[in-house]
Amino acid sequence: MSFFNIVGASFFKPLTSSYKEVYLDCLNMIYECCKYQMSNSEEKSIVVERLSDYFEERNQKNFVFEEEGEESFADGRSVALEFIRKLKGFGWIDEEIGKNYISRIYFNDYAITILESFRKIVSEEEAEYQSIIQTIYSIAVNEDAYRQKPYENVLIGLQENIERLIKELKKLNTSIKKYIDKATENKDAAEIIEDYFTYHKEIGSKAYHRLKTGDNISRYRPQILDRLNRFTEDEDILARTIRGYMVVQNEEDPVKAESEIKGLVHYLKGELKNYDAIIEEIENKNVRYINSAIERAKFLLSTDKNIEGKLNKILEMYVHKWNTGKEEMQEEEETFLHIFDIFQSGFLDGESFYTPRESKGENNGEQFSEECFDDSELARQREQMDQKLKALVTQKSICEYVDTVLSDKGMMLGSAFPLSTNEDFIKLIFVRFFAGKKGTGYRVEPTGKMIRVNGFRFADFRIVR
Repeated sequence: MSFFNIVGASFFKPLTSSYKEVYLDCLNMIYECCKYQMSNSEEKSIVVERLSDYFEERNQKNFVFEEEGEESFADGRSVALEFIRKLKGFGWIDEEIGKNYISRIYFNDYAITILESFRKIVSEEEAEYQSIIQTIYSIAVNEDAYRQKPYENVLIGLQENIERLIKELKKLNTSIKKYIDKATENKDAAEIIEDYFTYHKEIGSKAYHRLKTGDNISRYRPQILDRLNRFTEDEDILARTIRGYMVVQNEEDPVKAESEIKGLVHYLKGELKNYDAIIEEIENKNVRYINSAIERAKFLLSTDKNIEGKLNKILEMYVHKWNTGKEEMQEEEETFLHIFDIFQSGFLDGESFYTPRESKGENNGEQFSEECFDDSELARQREQMDQKLKALVTQKSICEYVDTVLSDKGMMLGSAFPLSTNEDFIKLIFVRFFAGKKGTGYRVEPTGKMIRVNGFRFADFRIVR
């Protein structure tokens, strides 16, 4: 059956009209009124009162509808009744006369499914992977269920929860890709750093952290696979499963029922085995996003003062002026147009900028000079080497930096760290990056406050030993 044969051709009209926000607000308010009732409905008078208050607060009584044209209403109650009438016509809600001849408003079953999906998108709820994994395991090892109704009590439950787990993992995978795409956009360093902390708050410290620290499906997978094999290897369980499938799915052919059951078992086993591949892809994307964000920020922070960075700033300034059209190009500025004619050479010849590498002849070696450095020269060379080693950003150097700044303190805000130079901001990024890793000796806690320091805006956090 066609989807629109069920919901109707005009079902989505309110969500594409000029008043789509108003319609969606009305649907959410009606949903809130109905969801706690046993019959999933509410008295019409209560719904009208709730919508009336909404329209009175908006002070909106004039509407231009596509079908009727412009209409004016006397008060919020009249507007509420009109929107209820329209939602009924679009197929979202319906009305029935209950006990004592009281009119009640209720959602059509398909409308509830779609509206709940909209609400999940807006709320951005994160799945609790450990809970889903525990549910899958509990269903699989329930021996009593195999002796009673294995299809209804085991196989259906395993299918629903395994599919839900894989679906949530794919959503996490997609959300990380969204942040990777953001890191490659034309953003300045402050925006990239802000996106990084947002990513860590919404993905790194929530979904990804739970996924890595909670129970993993691999721990229970051998037992779950063993239980799934029972549906094809144990004749008694298979016979009971076939009978249950025929009743639930209204199937009359036992041969076809058996084929469908074996196909479902094979599919679920494949999903469990593909779990590791999805986790590996999520891990790779997580590492790639963190590296991309840090490298992009380092590049933007380190190129402002060299020739390339200054030239880039000049070009950005003129591109902005041309694109905005707020200022016409002066005659002397026309010379800068030739900058954009610079291109790389695509071939090699005698006139090319390319310098051929000279072939190395036979090296017979040279005798070492007997000249020796004095103690002061050796000390100077060692000092230069020490300075180069200290400049390297490693987990050990960052831990030493944190220990130096914290001194005898047990906790300190990230905004309280030295942040006077670009190098200080880069160190702060790595302090956040290495937090909680093995051997660091400190962790970070978000404060929930956005701050601005020296032109950079980021979510502040605590560094705790």
